[in-house]
Amino acid sequence: MNPEHNKGKAVAEFDSKSSAEVVKTKMVECTTRFKFYLPKVENNTVVFGFGIESNCVDAPRDFKDLFNSWLNRKDADFASGGSCKNVDIIQCGAPRSLAELEPHELQGDTYTVYVVNKSASKETFWLFLDKPQQLNVGSTIYANSAANLTIAANSDPEAKFGIPVQYKLGAKSTNDAVGLNVVVSTSQLKNVNMGDDWKATFYDGPEHQAPDLDKSDGPVNPNEIGYSDNPFNPDKVILNEWYPSQTFGIETKNGFVGMTWSARPNKAVAIAPKLKFFVTTGDFSSNTLADYTTVSNSAQAIELSDFLGYAVTVTYTSEGEWILKKGRPS
Repeated sequence: MNPEHNKGKAVAEFDSKSSAEVVKTKMVECTTRFKFYLPKVENNTVVFGFGIESNCVDAPRDFKDLFNSWLNRKDADFASGGSCKNVDIIQCGAPRSLAELEPHELQGDTYTVYVVNKSASKETFWLFLDKPQQLNVGSTIYANSAANLTIAANSDPEAKFGIPVQYKLGAKSTNDAVGLNVVVSTSQLKNVNMGDDWKATFYDGPEHQAPDLDKSDGPVNPNEIGYSDNPFNPDKVILNEWYPSQTFGIETKNGFVGMTWSARPNKAVAIAPKLKFFVTTGDFSSNTLADYTTVSNSAQAIELSDFLGYAVTVTYTSEGEWILKKGRPS
């Protein structure tokens, strides 16, 4: 959402839980003048955060009209005959800066990193996501990215990384142990929200069965994501060459950015994400694990406070240095 848009928290009451479930499903897909995040069904209500191109006085009416239009659709998947009885705006207002928002309130926004190449040669730029504030997994955490841009020398056209803040979790087993320069990509990445709790089930037998990743109902801090593993036998993992790994990050418009680590048996962790990115050049490959020290060395770090209007511009100079500017390119 643009900085002048209102953000807040609300709760909508429906005639039935089935109606609430219909609306929750549609909220995840909504990309119009409303933006929803963390919708949760509680009995006959949906509790959610929002961004809206509407003032706080009109928001309840606008929300109710939108919900009822979804419920009254005639297609087989969503026709329910239900209705929205009430919408209660718990809080609403235009934030003065992104830094004032709670981490879970940032989910659902889209950020843009513009990249300008003023060097004398064509360069490939990579985007990486910094490690969370809290992620004590008991093993080395490697940077993992598929997001890159190749830009011609001394180029003025806009090139950009688009970053919708929708967190992803993945569980995978492969023939290679997690380590530097190992390729770890997964098609089993699942959307997760702050406050969710997830459990991975790994299999250590010779059948090389793919792991399962399922949502659970454990209590979690609203600014964290819970992630736990089942008990499995590390000796069998080595014997059968079926090494378990876990991945966390964001699926950007240019590819996945995040991190990967070796799964540990019967271990539970809390992930407290932070939106800090690195833009760098170097000899990287898609989904090939990299050392965080290497990634951050000679990179431009981008903090949440560097964004203006959800945009920031980084320029790579002919001297191989970086210039950071808040907002879009001039």
